[in-house]
Amino acid sequence: MAGKFGTSNVEIQKNVSLASFNTLRLTVQAERFAVAKSLADVAQAAGMVAREGIALQVLGAGSNVVLRNDLPGLTLRMSIHGRSCINGLLTASAGEYWDPLVDYAIDQGGFGLENLSMIPGTVGAAPVQNIGAYGTQLSDRFAHLTAFDRRTDQFVELNRAACGFGYRDSIFKSSARGRYIICEVSLFVDAKFLPNLAYPGVAAWAGAHPDARAVRAAVMALRSARLPDLGLTPNVGSFFKNPIIGKQSTQALLAANPDLVSWEAEGGYKVSAGWLIERAGCKGMAVGGAMVSEQHALVLVNRGNARPADIEALSQQVQRRVQDAFGLTLEIEPDCFPES
Repeated sequence: MAGKFGTSNVEIQKNVSLASFNTLRLTVQAERFAVAKSLADVAQAAGMVAREGIALQVLGAGSNVVLRNDLPGLTLRMSIHGRSCINGLLTASAGEYWDPLVDYAIDQGGFGLENLSMIPGTVGAAPVQNIGAYGTQLSDRFAHLTAFDRRTDQFVELNRAACGFGYRDSIFKSSARGRYIICEVSLFVDAKFLPNLAYPGVAAWAGAHPDARAVRAAVMALRSARLPDLGLTPNVGSFFKNPIIGKQSTQALLAANPDLVSWEAEGGYKVSAGWLIERAGCKGMAVGGAMVSEQHALVLVNRGNARPADIEALSQQVQRRVQDAFGLTLEIEPDCFPES
């Protein structure tokens, strides 16, 4: 079909299982499903959704989403590809996978993303979550993105300020949720490598004077040691955000728990959610097919037959136990579809 944004051949399928499109491997269905391979496909799909007045959910790799139930309306999987690294600007289409992009940037002499190695998912999902790890987050390197604005029926460019980035947060999860379909992301990279060794584990693995490959290898080794393998144990990585609290609250917790894991960050103190969950006695706790990982308490895993209700019930139990033990509220990190 030809439209004002070009020719589109997007195919709409009905009643499609999403078990292979989310890394928790939850068995839910999409009422309608399509794969966008071009900007024209995105525009056509958005137009169809608007005309028919149905819901739209956008999926990348499904590595940071919890599918609570069957998805009504159209589920659009982003599979637009392309990448470049020119004059300090790394640009990639939404369907590109994140970790290979980090590797590509290093090959092209673009540095600064090494600490974000091995984060699962696609480029288009990265700004939604403002992905981060080991002392670096996407917003530190963000230049701009191109997205389809469903309100104006146009492709637009949004800069860093417009995206409203926060800790694992952005306007795409809050005030502008559902409005934009991210199609391309551009990031600033450095021509000269300056290692970020602020996280002690990275420095220990990488050595005193590492190159970019050594830092990337260190981060990958740390992640592999700490987190369950997605290919073997279905999960979405960190399930809860690290709470950010004030100095007095941190001091009070430290007085009662001298081994509390916390650090200064973003105008307050971050407290390790994994530490809180483990100390609340949740490690290994299970509901149905869902379990708190024995490897890392911050990760909820699918033991093979988990239902969405199992994941939800387990996460609520963890939140209650942490609240009862420490008076802190854990926020869920991944996006949840459909919205409750």
